[in-house]
Amino acid sequence: GHWYNTPETMGEQHQGEGLKVANFMVANSDGDGVFDREFFRGAPDPLSSSDTVLYWNEEFRATLWGHMTLLNLKRLVEPVFTGFGETTNPLDTPTNADIADATHLQDGHVNFTHPASSSGDPFLGAYAAKSVPVDVALGKIDSLDINYGEPTLQLWYGLLNCGFRLPASAGTDCFLNRIQSRLPGSDRAYVKIDTAFSYGEWIRNLKAGRSFVTSGPLLEFSVDGKFLGENLVLPASGTVSARASAVWRSPLDRAELVYNGAAVATGQLSPDRLSATLEQTVKLDRSGWLCFRAYAQDRTLAHSSPIYVTVAGKPAASAKDAQYFLQWIDRLEAKLNERSRIPSPALRTHVEGQLNAA
Repeated sequence: GHWYNTPETMGEQHQGEGLKVANFMVANSDGDGVFDREFFRGAPDPLSSSDTVLYWNEEFRATLWGHMTLLNLKRLVEPVFTGFGETTNPLDTPTNADIADATHLQDGHVNFTHPASSSGDPFLGAYAAKSVPVDVALGKIDSLDINYGEPTLQLWYGLLNCGFRLPASAGTDCFLNRIQSRLPGSDRAYVKIDTAFSYGEWIRNLKAGRSFVTSGPLLEFSVDGKFLGENLVLPASGTVSARASAVWRSPLDRAELVYNGAAVATGQLSPDRLSATLEQTVKLDRSGWLCFRAYAQDRTLAHSSPIYVTVAGKPAASAKDAQYFLQWIDRLEAKLNERSRIPSPALRTHVEGQLNAA
């Protein structure tokens, strides 16, 4: 490309952007070449400092299933890609679920990245997360990048409505050897850590859902004293007190409390619109989740991970969303059959077993 980045140049860029944690991806592009493999250490790079952790991890890229970013790796998970025609691995195996299992065996963190781009149909689009309902249902996914617009948010909301607890993360997906690229950390996940900072604590708290994602505004959010990722238990339908705030250097457009996918309260904007506050009681009549989000006039967005809600001991559920994802899995199976890239009856049985279990 136009530049060849190294740990030294990446350290400078990420210090300039004020990032404490920077995950880089060993990955292919469109062919057999796997880039940055030489920088993988199975631990933070030696050039990391107390201010910035530089960690080469891995993006697993599958043309059918979608892309995952694998964090906290001790070893690269092989193969690094599947389903790329005219390469050494044109097959659609192993599946994303298989790769997630191999990641978890080494205490790694599995994140689904850039899940959806098509507003009309999030199943469509290059490298859409076609297997995300399968992998989430099977408990393989630790977090989801939600910073890719309304299609991704609606996909995430539907999964949460089905009762899956899925923390919010963010990925810039920038290519720093190209002239036109997003900045490192232009979309980022802030993770709350109560103990001394370390990469391990950042991963642990991200997995616990103590995060908010932003391309601009900064958020605070709690409900009846419960924080992000925690579960609020009510013996029956009742009211709770939500407290939230958002601040940004550009005027905010709106700030909203979201309950099971619908905005149920709006924050009060300051006269200069650079901040918003919300203090409101809300009636909760069914189990599910609460989030806080803020939109700014410069098209930036901030969104919290959920605070989960259990009402009268019942699990969160949505027949409408469940049916939607069942139809999604049928479409995925049809696409799998159309491609016909499963090399043996035994592997075919294995993959079909994952779809059926989901």
